[in-house]
Amino acid sequence: MMQHKSLFYTLLLVALLAAPFIGYPVFLMKALCFAMFACAFNLLIGFTGLLSFGHACSLALPPTSAVMPPRSGA
Repeated sequence: MMQHKSLFYTLLLVALLAAPFIGYPVFLMKALCFAMFACAFNLLIGFTGLLSFGHACSLALPPTSAVMPPRSGA
């Protein structure tokens, strides 16, 4: 059983190291950013019980600021 677990983690590590060369790098970067956001949010809400809207703002502000100037004509 322990050998299967070790093999699984080794294959997972190889897949993660090879992913940028095989897959689409921009998609992988976005997926990893969202995964990091989810881990941080899980830590804040699940472990400490704190609710922070700063995380949502940090993810929502850049797309909003990119869309607003073209719409307003600036």
